[in-house]
Amino acid sequence: MLHNPERAYTNLSLLMTKHTLPNMLDFGPPFQIDGNLGDPAAITEMLAQSTPEEISVLPALPQQWPSGSLKGVRVRGGGKVDVVWKEGHLTELRLQSDHAMEYRMSYGDGSTETRTEPGEPIVLDGALRAIDR
Repeated sequence: MLHNPERAYTNLSLLMTKHTLPNMLDFGPPFQIDGNLGDPAAITEMLAQSTPEEISVLPALPQQWPSGSLKGVRVRGGGKVDVVWKEGHLTELRLQSDHAMEYRMSYGDGSTETRTEPGEPIVLDGALRAIDR
């Protein structure tokens, strides 16, 4: 399902419609913490995946979510990202970190190297070019 938006969406939809109550808890008994946290984790991974060195944005964005945003998601290495997309394409990516950190930012076939300083956001456009703010 990695980098396969439609399969990820199909599996997420199945999980949400067949195994999730309206309050977003998993059907039980017994209580299933992996089920309760599975839906939001799947959605987050579809929109932002990270390793300590790389952050990949919108790696599995399904066509059913043409526009939207994700705000304040923590990534490995101590960073936090905000992502905005319209008509299925990245429009803005904001990265902020608690400490100096180097990341490779990737979107689609493109990537760029960034270095964060504590509390200083880096803002990139859909082509992963820096935007001065």
